[in-house]
Amino acid sequence: MSHFVWSAWIARRRVSKHSYNQRLSRRTRHEEENVNSGDKEAVVDLKRRIEKRLAYLYSGELFSIITFVPVGFIVNHQFPHLQLYGLYSFWISFLLLEFLLLQGTVYWYVKLKRLRKENNPLAPLKVIRQLHGLKMVNVVMILAAMVAFAIDFIKWYPSLPLGGLIVTFFIYGFAILEFINYFYIQLSYDNVSDIKKLVRGRKLKVSSMNKEFKRMKKEAVQKAPI
Repeated sequence: MSHFVWSAWIARRRVSKHSYNQRLSRRTRHEEENVNSGDKEAVVDLKRRIEKRLAYLYSGELFSIITFVPVGFIVNHQFPHLQLYGLYSFWISFLLLEFLLLQGTVYWYVKLKRLRKENNPLAPLKVIRQLHGLKMVNVVMILAAMVAFAIDFIKWYPSLPLGGLIVTFFIYGFAILEFINYFYIQLSYDNVSDIKKLVRGRKLKVSSMNKEFKRMKKEAVQKAPI
């Protein structure tokens, strides 16, 4: 009789333990599903925010390219004493600025396109190589603008259109800042997150394009034959 009671108690313990293990397994799977679901939602939210940011940067640069042309025409037409269209420095500085904005537009667009298609926010290496090659072209245009300022000074002296030269110098300075902002150090901070990081770090960030250049060089070194 005691043997029968003992066997029944052991069997009941085994059933209870098995039931407990099943409940524990179901609970673990449920917790894992919740964690995985939370991770997926976080990833989707991050992608959405990055996509929104890239679309904003791309559309902003494209809008600037389009609007600067009629603005320049209107200013020259309404204020003929500035002699903007008669200044070599104006044309080179203006073309330099538009060219830099075009490079920025292409860069942000390809990043946005790749993120949407491949869930990868990095620009293709082919595009990065092309932009890196244009870096020297930008430097040449910056130097050419300096030469153009000297030519304009000689051409117009002593009746220098100072107003036009001031406007042109502003465009030239803005273009140089854009060049630095794209190819070296981020100078533009237009959202709360970037401003907070700037305040905490107390230093300017390396530009997004510059980071991609470093990635390109790093991958080239890794693929190089030993």
